[in-house]
Amino acid sequence: MSTAPQHAPVPPAPGTAAGHAAGPATPAYATAAPGYAPTGAGAAPVWAGPVGPGLGAPAPRRSGLAVAALVLGLLALLGCLVPVLNVGSVGLGLAALVVGVLAIRRLVPGVTGKGMAVAGIVTGVVGALVAAAMWIALVALGSAVEDGALEDLSVDLGTSLAASSYDCGSLGTEAVSVSEQVAVDQPLLLSVTDAVVVEDHRSDFVTPTEGETLVLACSGTASWSDGSESGVTTELTVDAEGELFVAYQQQ
Repeated sequence: MSTAPQHAPVPPAPGTAAGHAAGPATPAYATAAPGYAPTGAGAAPVWAGPVGPGLGAPAPRRSGLAVAALVLGLLALLGCLVPVLNVGSVGLGLAALVVGVLAIRRLVPGVTGKGMAVAGIVTGVVGALVAAAMWIALVALGSAVEDGALEDLSVDLGTSLAASSYDCGSLGTEAVSVSEQVAVDQPLLLSVTDAVVVEDHRSDFVTPTEGETLVLACSGTASWSDGSESGVTTELTVDAEGELFVAYQQQ
């Protein structure tokens, strides 16, 4: 007589009621305390804020002296060409130089402005030099006006321009006009032809202090009112007053 197999009852899993199958196990996670990363295998990373070089570091400060040097230098440079304002450009330029040097010497780590200080020094020095040169030129010009040198220069310039407009042709024409004014009991000069330069100082003559000096001399053929022809020399001279004179002489 056979015997049926005997089975022992299986005890229920912890946390389940008798007669119900146990469900899948729920994974357990460790809870990290604020500010601390969880430890152990499978722990999730925790973001703790920005890290790394430069992140969150304070911004560099700009040197106030460097800014002041640049402002002073720009004012000196802008005012150096204005006749009245350039009086202060010399002082502004020197101030820009001093302040710029102080700014560079007082720079410390975390403070910027060396480039601005150098720019202030350069613009200040340039502005001061230009302003000083203008004042020296104005003083020299004033002295020349008081001494009459400027007036003499003006006369010389006008005389030079007038003399440069003459050539042998125009000199012969002027000689004909002179003949009409000065010829007495002599044949009049009617024309001068084939004139050539004999002596030319139009580009390098100097107004004399007294008497007259030769500027241009030409030689040509003269036709006279009595029907004759002869050689003639025409001359352009200048006196101490800067006045030009035309003369002729029959050869």
